[in-house]
Amino acid sequence: IRAIVEGTASSTGQEFFDALVKTLARALETRWVMVTMLRPGSRLEALALWNGEAVERNVFFPVPDSPCEMVMRYGAYKFEDGVSEAFTEQPVLEAWGVQSYTGVALNDSAGQVIGVLCAMHDQPLPDPAKDTALLRVYGSRAAAELERLRVEADLQRSESSTRAILDSAADGIITISSRGIVETLNAAAEQIFACRGRSIAGAGIAELMRFSEDASAQERLERDPAGALSSLVGRRIQLEGIRRDGESFPMNLAVSEVRIGEQAAYTAIVRDVTREHELDRMKSDFVSTVSHEIRTPLVAIINSAKILFKKGAENPTVNAKFSSIIIDEGMRLARAQQAIKVLVVMRDA
Repeated sequence: IRAIVEGTASSTGQEFFDALVKTLARALETRWVMVTMLRPGSRLEALALWNGEAVERNVFFPVPDSPCEMVMRYGAYKFEDGVSEAFTEQPVLEAWGVQSYTGVALNDSAGQVIGVLCAMHDQPLPDPAKDTALLRVYGSRAAAELERLRVEADLQRSESSTRAILDSAADGIITISSRGIVETLNAAAEQIFACRGRSIAGAGIAELMRFSEDASAQERLERDPAGALSSLVGRRIQLEGIRRDGESFPMNLAVSEVRIGEQAAYTAIVRDVTREHELDRMKSDFVSTVSHEIRTPLVAIINSAKILFKKGAENPTVNAKFSSIIIDEGMRLARAQQAIKVLVVMRDA
């Protein structure tokens, strides 16, 4: 028992399972000891299998018609001799020359079976292995470790799934701690700020944004970033973003608050609106140009029409001249109208 304790006390994960099966085989005087995890499809995966000489891993065994099935059904089970003859549907027992078997079920905190810890021997079961007390004690420790690994794997899958969702978002997403410290950036945010998330993690949020037109808001952002973020929750504002190379750009910002226990954390949704600003400027210039292009021919058309109204019937030369002006300026208006259509398309895009 002391050898088992010394061999496993400071170990976790795979290191613990390797140490457990090796030292437990020595204590029980059996050739094989394995710790298994229940997998889909009624299979047990040996996370660690001591074969008398070395530890093997990733060996799979079917549960139906096996001594492990009896263990999972009754919590503990042993065959002091003749186990391969009793379970003829398990050819591995005969192939290995297994004669005896003892095992205990590994249960999670909800009481569900999640694996089996068992020992096997190529002779009748040795006396130390006949008492299942040692298997039960270390079975509890193995079950706790299995459950910890399962929870850890679930968390990793959840984190990976969440990360994939965040990275697929078109807008930049920044997670910020309760102290206003940058924690993570999604892929879009990394592109916006021209940096990798790990290179900015741990920096203050003020390194990524600036209130260039509001000195008091900027002072608060630098002095009390968490307070500044809290005041922005539920609002959408525009301010300056700052890339890692120091370049500034117009940025839309929306902040939401997340409660983690008694602490607040923040999520910032950011968007580089440089392109939108350029389009707004282009549209403003375009509207001014089109307005001029419409006003000028309209004045010419109206004045020409007045002259024709007064003198056209008396003077054929006047008629021809000002009719030509009306036609030319009308064509100019048609071109302006076409330009307006282009503007509408730009707006819709």
